[in-house]
Amino acid sequence: MNRESGGLVDRFLCYMPTLSPDHQLLTYGMFFPPHFVEGPSYEYMLYDFRKSAIENRPSGVPADDPQRVGRTLYPPLAPGQLVRNNTGVPEDQAHFLVSGFFWAPNSRTVGFVDQVNRGLALVRVDIPAEGQGDYRVYRAEIDYPPNAKAKGNPARSGFGRWISLPNTKVCVWPSPLAMSPRRPGSSPTFRRGA
Repeated sequence: MNRESGGLVDRFLCYMPTLSPDHQLLTYGMFFPPHFVEGPSYEYMLYDFRKSAIENRPSGVPADDPQRVGRTLYPPLAPGQLVRNNTGVPEDQAHFLVSGFFWAPNSRTVGFVDQVNRGLALVRVDIPAEGQGDYRVYRAEIDYPPNAKAKGNPARSGFGRWISLPNTKVCVWPSPLAMSPRRPGSSPTFRRGA
């Protein structure tokens, strides 16, 4: 939306959109149909509000495409690859967002927790100032007991684990609500803490 005229500038479909503190950048999961699709996978994307609709799409993608929008943050693309399909992905290669996105106050670093094949990783992406180079991605595996069963407050149960991110903490513990037929067993749930 144009702030001055109130007119629509762009629109697209996405999951978990999170605005940077300076209101210039938006991180989100690329859209995939929520039902009746094989092998969905999260592609973590970045939309830059300082750019036009066409500048926020890969080369050759029309400005009115509601799905292939933004620049891929993670997982990294192969050299020369502009966009990746996020459906039809083999189960052992599919990515799932199991936390929200957490921005650093300077709007140049974003963190989140990614799950691939039941393994968890804390991902940090440093976003340089415009024209100052490419993203830097840091990934750290999280040691997490996949079959732990926690009840009540995870901090008291001994099964929870706090992970520090800029200006926040994320607590991890298994939750039956996060289970799906695609990923059997306990899956981690992340909550924002103080």
